[in-house]
Amino acid sequence: MNTTESAKGNVRREESLRRIIEHISSELDLRRLLTQIVVNACDLLGADTGSIGLSNLDETAMKIEAVHNMPVFELGSEWGPGEGLAGMILESRMPVVLNRYGDVGTDMIPGVEEDAVIGVPIFWRNRMTGFFGLGSKHGKRFTPEDVVHLEHFARHAAIAIENARLFSENQRSVAQATQLLDTTERIGNAMSVDEVVNAYLEQVAASGRYTCTIVLYEYDEAGNKVGNVVRGRWTPGEEVTLMEYRVPTKKDLLDPILGDGKTVRIANALEDAGVPKSLREEQARDGRPAVALVPLMADRKRIGLVILSDPTPHEWTDEEILPFQATAAQLASVLASRRDHDALVSSSQKLAVMEVRRKIAR
Repeated sequence: MNTTESAKGNVRREESLRRIIEHISSELDLRRLLTQIVVNACDLLGADTGSIGLSNLDETAMKIEAVHNMPVFELGSEWGPGEGLAGMILESRMPVVLNRYGDVGTDMIPGVEEDAVIGVPIFWRNRMTGFFGLGSKHGKRFTPEDVVHLEHFARHAAIAIENARLFSENQRSVAQATQLLDTTERIGNAMSVDEVVNAYLEQVAASGRYTCTIVLYEYDEAGNKVGNVVRGRWTPGEEVTLMEYRVPTKKDLLDPILGDGKTVRIANALEDAGVPKSLREEQARDGRPAVALVPLMADRKRIGLVILSDPTPHEWTDEEILPFQATAAQLASVLASRRDHDALVSSSQKLAVMEVRRKIAR
């Protein structure tokens, strides 16, 4: 290719890049945006296959979020430093160009060993938020000019991705606020303990991904805890279940923490040495190693627990826990009020029955 043809090709590519940037800038749905970006990147460089991955917060892994003409199993896969093309970029933080994907070495995607590949990191404010990985099956070799163009595109893609993330977070915040208001209203209007538990499980737990169990404590006349009563549970894919299932109570290392009103977060109860044996066995039996315990506090007294659990071990974030913590205080207050009311009604009914018996006796 002569200089004139090369210049014309660059002009066409710049014009194509401008149109692509305008196109992705208007998309605010993150999932659709990522798919558009990887397809546009392939069109820009004339690549046959492509993927785009996003890094986790500490930049220790890349997760493939969108693919184009790639195997289905590639979507959602995670790559650590040095693993595959994504891992090479994660480790070096630099572009990677190979005439043969097989030169990556281990941890390769099967069936594409002979493809030429190019990988470019995506940066946002000096943080590597993701990467492009493109491949060619028809003899094309990627050039330094391709790296320049893909890096240019990556800078604009980073802006579009950040805008979509912010939009998604704002939507999620609004949805959470609306949900919390609805939950607060429903809990406040509930007339019995069962209605309170049902309102909480339907409005908060059923909108999430975690199994949610509400346990209330029983106390004797001296104020000593004598039992745990499971009052309701919701599991993804199932209906809310109300119950009154009693289980023995015993003190463990978590009691002082929960007694102070603090949430206990356990990433993997099966491997955490600080987890009480009974809790570890229970989570192993249920197949839900990740567990979070949110205490229900009323008048500085712990009256129960909201138990969240998940089959996938993971670190619980503030964002995940916040909706449950935000309503726990009101849930506890209303539960205590309704239980006191129910106890008063029950006492009044007993007195009425005794009065009737006395009249009959007279």
